[in-house]
Amino acid sequence: MKMFRTIVPEIITFRTEVMSDKIQAGLELIAAIKAEHLTPTELRIILHTLITKDWSLVRDIINAAINEKLLECNEQTYQITPKASGLKFQASRITKSLKPGVCKRCGKPLIVCYYVDVGSMTFGPFGSMCIRKVRLV
Repeated sequence: MKMFRTIVPEIITFRTEVMSDKIQAGLELIAAIKAEHLTPTELRIILHTLITKDWSLVRDIINAAINEKLLECNEQTYQITPKASGLKFQASRITKSLKPGVCKRCGKPLIVCYYVDVGSMTFGPFGSMCIRKVRLV
């Protein structure tokens, strides 16, 4: 029993750190999105594709973005307002690589890969069409 009690707090602490890192990455991603308005479905799919496969964490990221004023919830859209937030984020940077890869969004093999560097995270590889569909260009 003692072994179980000492391991559990470490696991919980590690999971909390990972979740907060993913929430921070999600906030950076939302600030980097080039669209002004997104439907809730579009935003959830972008976060699900790029940040986490956990839908409850996607919801936590959206709630954190609303609390930090990165998003305003209108009738049926989210308006992205990174300048209204007190948070400071680096501008996104797109890099092109000629190494072969597989698109993170659609799974197709790529000859030319595009990566998006947003603050502490790099997202990709993406093809030329998929990088536009995730609204990072």
